[in-house]
Amino acid sequence: MIPGGLGSTRKETISWWWHTKNDKDFDTIGFAWMILLCGDCEFGPIGLRTSDDKEFWVAVERVRYVDKPRNNPKAPPKKGKKIKQ
Repeated sequence: MIPGGLGSTRKETISWWWHTKNDKDFDTIGFAWMILLCGDCEFGPIGLRTSDDKEFWVAVERVRYVDKPRNNPKAPPKKGKKIKQ
């Protein structure tokens, strides 16, 4: 992948890839020809797909994995009430 865009002389070596054969494995992903982009912010390229649309490769160095937040996170403990004497 070329991080500087068209005409750039900079190169980036990707050593670790996530691979899937199902495009439904992505929460949000954008496709521009053979290039994968972030579906939210359009950052990319973050990966590649094969010409037959059967394999998808995501460069781990170009994305960050974050777990989804819980629907009902635990509330912080309440402080005890002061008792007047």
